[in-house]
Amino acid sequence: MRQFGKKKTEVKDTIKTLPSHLNYLNKLFQKVEWDEKILADWLKELVDELDGDEGAIFLRDDDNLICKVTTGTTSLVEGRKISKKKGLGGWLFQSNKPTFIPVAKKDIRFDPSENIFDPAPESIVASPILFKEDTYGIIQINRKKPNNPFILTNAKRLFEISNILGFYLSYLNLIKRERKEEKKEKRLEEELSFSIVAHSIPIGFFIINEDLRILFVNNFALKTLGFQNDEAIGKKCREVIISNDKKGDIPLLDEILSKFPEKEYFQSPLHLLRKDGHEITVAFGASPFKFDGKNFAVLYFTNPAEWEMVYSKEDEFITNVAHELRTPLFAILGSLSILETELKRTNNLPPTIQSFLNIIREEGEKYTNILNALLDFDEVSKWNIGLKKDTFQILELVKKVAESYKQKSKEKNITIEVDFPPESIQISGDKLAIQYAFSHLIDNAIKFNKPEGTVIISTEGLKLRDSSWNFEIVIRDTGLGIPESEIPYLFGKFYRVEKEIHTISGFGLGLTIVKDIIDMHGGDITIESEVDKGTTVTIQLPTMEI
Repeated sequence: MRQFGKKKTEVKDTIKTLPSHLNYLNKLFQKVEWDEKILADWLKELVDELDGDEGAIFLRDDDNLICKVTTGTTSLVEGRKISKKKGLGGWLFQSNKPTFIPVAKKDIRFDPSENIFDPAPESIVASPILFKEDTYGIIQINRKKPNNPFILTNAKRLFEISNILGFYLSYLNLIKRERKEEKKEKRLEEELSFSIVAHSIPIGFFIINEDLRILFVNNFALKTLGFQNDEAIGKKCREVIISNDKKGDIPLLDEILSKFPEKEYFQSPLHLLRKDGHEITVAFGASPFKFDGKNFAVLYFTNPAEWEMVYSKEDEFITNVAHELRTPLFAILGSLSILETELKRTNNLPPTIQSFLNIIREEGEKYTNILNALLDFDEVSKWNIGLKKDTFQILELVKKVAESYKQKSKEKNITIEVDFPPESIQISGDKLAIQYAFSHLIDNAIKFNKPEGTVIISTEGLKLRDSSWNFEIVIRDTGLGIPESEIPYLFGKFYRVEKEIHTISGFGLGLTIVKDIIDMHGGDITIESEVDKGTTVTIQLPTMEI
């Protein structure tokens, strides 16, 4: 342990009080675990010895120091954090030396924004908690009254006791590592099996302990909420699982996460906030369990609740509703067309009336598209497309589809580029179905693009997939992009990307239909995207007959 030089009078004081501090150390070793009561008693004796008014022990936690034990203060400081990179904590961690601050408010090492004591101390003595090369935290002791500053002797004494505490914390870390290794060896097979399953299922879940701290989180939950593993493990679950939903004036998650959930809980729908601030809709639940006599709980969320709830509805009901609505809608649009023809004969048609007519037509056409999408989906889901075994030139078909969108792209100031080789490639399948699929993908690339954007349609040639040759076509755009966490849901029925990103209305069936068509032809479709940079859709279709 590090020592400073001492005068003879200081040695006497040290010898007098050292047995008392070693007695506390002995008590902690007998406990073989962190004991806040013993540490609080020890801290109080140290504060009294240095004629201080209040004190606190802070332990390191990533980039912060967390207040673990206090004495003599009426401030609610336990559990609060200060930085270990700036202020007093930063100075102690960088220098690995004790310090005393005679007048805190005039010292540059005292950062008021990092102070958690109220009122702010007048004088401070503080020391890093060290053992060998490791720094575990700091001890801070304050005096509240002015004109009674700490001196160098106080700093030296505090440093000696801090080293004793550092020795104990080093021992605790060693015990924890040994226990961890024992458990790891004992349960390696079980943990391996659990880890493989947990990280592969498309359901996000956390395992929390009785203190509501996260012990485990699977990849799906991390990816969906936008966190890294080290940003979640060990944190309170309310720091990671965040929702603004309320029941009256009370936050909805307070019902389950303000204390350990002692019974099954389920909430659908619930809106969770990702790390980037975007909101997603999920079905959320909790399930408590006991292991080795201790309480734990699984917190889980499924795919977005809106998708899941609608997905469970009968397709027949949706189709019947679409048919019933389409008949009166056609009658409205037909009557509107006749009315517009008659009104054109009136040269002085008021602008207001013309504006209302335009609104009626636009909204009518929007709902016609929605109903058609529902009926298209019904055709695909029932295999009514038929998978005709026509042989046709796939590149020629895609070129014609791209050509049909030239006017629409021109109106939106978007360029379509087709980069195909001169040779022809034949595939076997339903020509109309494939045409529908590529029409929808190219339409999306234009619809969700940026002004002066580009859509590039190209081929990567033949690719070997599942022991058969597939022809690959790639559609790239320079558009709005899609958050990575939403890509797994894109082919689900009725799923819509976050409205903050994709503001154009739709019914969430187009990509579902496209994927069903490609799957029925024995092909494959994948999507890669980055927000504000664009989206790439890759389609593979067998070159042999299906």
